[in-house]
Amino acid sequence: MSGEGNLAGIAGKGMTVNIKGKDYELSVLTIDDLAEFQKYVKAERLRTFLEVAKDLEPKVKVDSIAAIMAQQFTVNQMTKEMRGMDGTRYFLWRSLRVKQPNIKLDQMGQLVDLDNFDEVATIVQGIGGKAVEKNVPGGKASK
Repeated sequence: MSGEGNLAGIAGKGMTVNIKGKDYELSVLTIDDLAEFQKYVKAERLRTFLEVAKDLEPKVKVDSIAAIMAQQFTVNQMTKEMRGMDGTRYFLWRSLRVKQPNIKLDQMGQLVDLDNFDEVATIVQGIGGKAVEKNVPGGKASK
């Protein structure tokens, strides 16, 4: 995989990268992408809970769903989620979909695998740049 320039030169900017032999245009991540990621994480937690909670009493289900929906993210939790495999896939998709609107989240597994995960994660973190870091509640603003 290759990008135009080095990471310092692309931070906070869009770029073109070659992933598995194909060029893709990445767009800068925004505060809206972060907000949508929080919703995505909650939805995934809820979906996972519902898969395993089929036999629970209705009241337990309702109380558990309410607790999941009420969870607030700390900066550390958000950062951990963002840097994981699911976060990297999600933010790659959010960045790609601006200029490739037909690309789907479930296609990210075809682009990101264990062989290129670290490189993709570094690029995804770089395209957020200062705009994303400043907008993470409690995050440090880069100078």
